[in-house]
Amino acid sequence: AYIAQGTIVEAQGLEIKVGMTEIESENEGETVIDDTNTHVVEAISGAGAANVGVAGSAAINVVVNTVLAHNDGSVTLSYKDENGDTQYGDAVISAASKNESTTKAGATVIAQGEEGSAGVGASFATNIIANIIEAYIEDGAILTGAKDLTISASLDNTTLTEASAGAQAEADASTGVSVNGAVALAVVVNDVKAQAGTPGTIPLEITGNLILQATNINRVNTKASGKALGSKVGVGLAVALNVVVDNTIATTSRALIAGGDITFKAQGATSSSAIAEAGVNGGETGESGEGEDQSKGTDGTDEEGDVDKKVNKHLDFLNKTSEEKGIDSKEDDNPEDEKDETKVPEKTR
Repeated sequence: AYIAQGTIVEAQGLEIKVGMTEIESENEGETVIDDTNTHVVEAISGAGAANVGVAGSAAINVVVNTVLAHNDGSVTLSYKDENGDTQYGDAVISAASKNESTTKAGATVIAQGEEGSAGVGASFATNIIANIIEAYIEDGAILTGAKDLTISASLDNTTLTEASAGAQAEADASTGVSVNGAVALAVVVNDVKAQAGTPGTIPLEITGNLILQATNINRVNTKASGKALGSKVGVGLAVALNVVVDNTIATTSRALIAGGDITFKAQGATSSSAIAEAGVNGGETGESGEGEDQSKGTDGTDEEGDVDKKVNKHLDFLNKTSEEKGIDSKEDDNPEDEKDETKVPEKTR
């Protein structure tokens, strides 16, 4: 919303406002007011196969939100009342925006059966958000005869990004391979500005109070979760990354004359979290008591190092969990086959 350059306005008051539309709806008998821009992107994939299962999903959300309220013309707010006395009108220039962006990607794979040799899952979720919220008097523009003048810009932004991937291969110990990865990326750039630009031919002089205020509330939450369950090999990867840039400015580029108070206020609060979780279940236990059973804790108990329990706790998308982390190797009685085996020296185990 703006007054264009070259426009002449004479009035008893001025409001240039850009804000959110309130939409009423009924929810379980209660009136709910929605005043938020909402952007939701979801991608979900799943695969089940007797041998090799592969699934991948990508969810990408790009939002450029521009909210501008400004005076580029010439505005006069002083006037004569019915008694011939000069009066001064108030002026408000404000821009406000409230946004929520949610992007989720999920991939689930199960390769089952005796030949379920490989499960591969991958998911990628990204939010790229740019918010430009500005309220200002343009360079060279004129505003005169005002009593109280308020120039304000405000933003309330929430960004949620989630990527999850899980793969399971249910073959025998020699072939079960599970590989998956999840990447969640959020790039959020916010510019919130309240400004009086460079002076015009007439100084910015008001008889009352002047307030220039910029407010920026920003929440960015990102999570990546990769879970792998393979009887032989499990590879899990999770990457969560936030890139957040906030600029919150209340300023003037011209001389100001006020009969009352002049207030400049820039307020910002940013909450940013990035969580990556990767879980793996794969490999064999020690043979005949040689070497350590990797499902045990360092003290020999199940409490500290029970990998199966920790991994399977997060594998709620699978139809079942493995009974044990390791699979006992079988002795081969064929002496010729034994000649082909590579023996690991006892001291290096």
